[in-house]
Amino acid sequence: LRVQGDLENFLVPLAPLALLPALPLPCGAKSPKAPAAQSPKAAAAQSPKAARVELPAEPLSMDLTEALRTTGAARAFRPDPVDDATVYAIIDDARFAPSGGNRQPWRIAVITDAGTREHLAELMRPVWYEYVGTNATGVTAFAFGRSTGATLIHAPNELFDTIATVPVVLAVAADLTRVALMDGALDRPPLTGGASVYPFCWSILLAARARGLGGVMTTMLSRVEPTAGPPLGLPPDHALAALVFIGVPKHQPTKLSRRPVESFTTIDRFDGPVFNPPLPHR
Repeated sequence: LRVQGDLENFLVPLAPLALLPALPLPCGAKSPKAPAAQSPKAAAAQSPKAARVELPAEPLSMDLTEALRTTGAARAFRPDPVDDATVYAIIDDARFAPSGGNRQPWRIAVITDAGTREHLAELMRPVWYEYVGTNATGVTAFAFGRSTGATLIHAPNELFDTIATVPVVLAVAADLTRVALMDGALDRPPLTGGASVYPFCWSILLAARARGLGGVMTTMLSRVEPTAGPPLGLPPDHALAALVFIGVPKHQPTKLSRRPVESFTTIDRFDGPVFNPPLPHR
């Protein structure tokens, strides 16, 4: 069975060391005691039988404002499997995300191989330890892409520790030949290229939420792209943008903590007066 339609241009499953033009193997469930080498499907077969969460047959009709204000990151998942048709439908909705010039530079590898997943987790753990260690000093980790030399803190990371049995793992890449990098020549790390791929990643998470699922996006693998690229078959002139994890969340955060508008919005200039109009609901 092959992918049909527009998705065929960027949706590919991942076999070890290769990208293949076919639908992914079934995504399976997480077993708390699953060996690291097990595939998600094998883990699902051995997982203790628990009350399954019935996913909606059709996407939920959710108010857009509610979705924007209540879709928090879910990093721990129940063992319920997510079938290929649902994964396809999520990506099929997300592909309508905006991108510069409508060039749609994204590529996806649906990672089903447990060994490949474990390898990616091993690559990300040192990045995570440095991230935690740097943040513990009060400095934002990897600001301007720099390491500070902070002591590594070997904190656990449930997402990485259970990566082999997370129901869905997507590697998202961007074709840099299709991205207009407007700030690429400035004397600072470029930022604008993300505008052509991260709205797509966020749309994946929103489309998952509409189907009773949760998820999270991490960019830690990008820190080790030279090592992570070959096992993923990353094509030339492509950048690893993110890993996206999806499943039935153990808990879906909906009460989110965010800074108020007045703390970051000003009039006419970034050093201008605070934008704080009277609002009827205040």
